[in-house]
Amino acid sequence: QTDVALRSLLAGAGLDFDALARVLVRAERKLPMEPEDLALLHRSIGALQVLIPTEVRPEIGRSLVEAERRVLLATADA
Repeated sequence: QTDVALRSLLAGAGLDFDALARVLVRAERKLPMEPEDLALLHRSIGALQVLIPTEVRPEIGRSLVEAERRVLLATADA
């Protein structure tokens, strides 16, 4: 039941656990990312980013923006 509750919590935050797991497996195996994988990563970053209170810890918000920039640069090289 904990797994179901976690998946429900993630879904409520706009995160697709199963899809993210597939993308992580692809990344771990160094397989090329598909456009839908990249779209999922961008949506997930956006969903998580809104949870960060940047007025309290602005450096976290900046580091997420930097992480997204690195994802974009890495995919441009692929």
